[in-house]
Amino acid sequence: RWDVGIFPVADSEVRLWVQAASDSGLRILVRSLSRRFYWLEGVPDWQGLMARASHNFRKSSKRGERRVAEAGLEVRRFDGPELLTEGLVRLEDVAARSWKANPGNAEVSVPWSRRQSHLYRRLAEEPGAGIELVIVALIDGDATKAAASSLRRRDLMVGGVTFFDPEISHLSPGRSLMRAFFEWGMAHGVSRYDFNATDPWCEPYANRTATYCQVLL
Repeated sequence: RWDVGIFPVADSEVRLWVQAASDSGLRILVRSLSRRFYWLEGVPDWQGLMARASHNFRKSSKRGERRVAEAGLEVRRFDGPELLTEGLVRLEDVAARSWKANPGNAEVSVPWSRRQSHLYRRLAEEPGAGIELVIVALIDGDATKAAASSLRRRDLMVGGVTFFDPEISHLSPGRSLMRAFFEWGMAHGVSRYDFNATDPWCEPYANRTATYCQVLL
């Protein structure tokens, strides 16, 4: 039993929710968020993705990857129970140093939580549940400078969390992490990517968008 439900709904589907609520005798409130989410469908490989991008984006992507390489950072992927044990340690290590964990220096505070840690460890231990966890990290020697997660189910890959050490922010680490996820996904039959994000930096990678609102029932 529940008293109030709050649901993210695409603007294009609000009419259906309003009609269903009316038919059921439920009161419904719609709150506009103007939050645009990004995703990608039908791009066969990384080269295909870059081919459809603008010249400036291709140039900046190559520059970012070159800077990461020149800094001596290794891109490493972690999937499967054994590798994910190390991957999770690295993710949590850099999460503690990220700007997201320091509300004094950021507009918002989105630190890594115990609930997130518990969920990720369960996913790592039970890959047969149908959802596969993947972690990508940028590593300098034994130090983790950046790490991000994604979740895969069949041909769909959904973005998780991203953290990086503030000292490498000038290297645009997200670009190298993004490429690593794309290449892993394409090698594992992924054809749809939900970036699970509203930040405009995802826009050059996407070919689909949807604006969402909040529905209260």
